[in-house]
Amino acid sequence: MHKMTASKTRSNDFKKTRRKAFAAVALWGLLLAVLSLEPDWVLESILPIDESHADLFYSLFHVTCYGILGFLLCLFFRFKKTLFALRMTDPVVFAAALTVAVVWGGAIEWAQVYSPTRIPDWVDFGANVLGALGGLTAFGLWNSSKALPHKDISRDRR
Repeated sequence: MHKMTASKTRSNDFKKTRRKAFAAVALWGLLLAVLSLEPDWVLESILPIDESHADLFYSLFHVTCYGILGFLLCLFFRFKKTLFALRMTDPVVFAAALTVAVVWGGAIEWAQVYSPTRIPDWVDFGANVLGALGGLTAFGLWNSSKALPHKDISRDRR
């Protein structure tokens, strides 16, 4: 039996991390879709919401949820080598993550047109975008603190 080289082990760890990041993004995106298409009473039965502050609560809820999505998308794209022949530098990672988060938020808002219990709202869409930007900012701060190797990881993958 031959020994695995250090680069092969690192490559396998890299792939496992990328798969975990993808799974986190997929599960979180699915949860967002389910919560966004369910009637309001489902969320209200889980969390106590004061009727006088419901609009503010829902906006903050959108910002928080899409902030998490933006962060997870950055993490996923950070562990990719290329995207449509573009090397995954930090600006490309941020642009890809923001694009996916905005498209996902817009698609969910648009899908609410077909839900008898939900109404699409531009304020919700704006909160989704704001949250995604917040998630990208949080990821940028976290990544710059050397939580992840800050070198160009696309060079390590061969």
